[in-house]
Amino acid sequence: MDTLRNFLLVSLVVLLAIVLYKRLLKKMGAKKALVKYANFIAINSDGGLVKVKIEMPHTEEVKLSVFDQSENLVNTLHEGPLNEGEHEFTWERGQSTGDKYYCELKTKNQNATRYFS
Repeated sequence: MDTLRNFLLVSLVVLLAIVLYKRLLKKMGAKKALVKYANFIAINSDGGLVKVKIEMPHTEEVKLSVFDQSENLVNTLHEGPLNEGEHEFTWERGQSTGDKYYCELKTKNQNATRYFS
């Protein structure tokens, strides 16, 4: 009987925590509460054109670069301040012959990497 009572009590506490968390997200705005750091939304590679979408939680200095699989810098898509919100950058592969690349997003407090081909 004690086990059942403890289980019900824990379940009630968890349910209450979820309800309060959802109210907090609604009050703060879900996007702002969940996005602390700049992050990649998507990298779409269609033939020679590559589109990189990132999201910034606030205005910050950013360096967004593309490297090949040998870690050679291929292109710098952006270097400087970016405002809060979503941003899209495009890169034309052109003469780049590699088939695997990675995009690096650097800010003051983080480095994020996303691989693509």
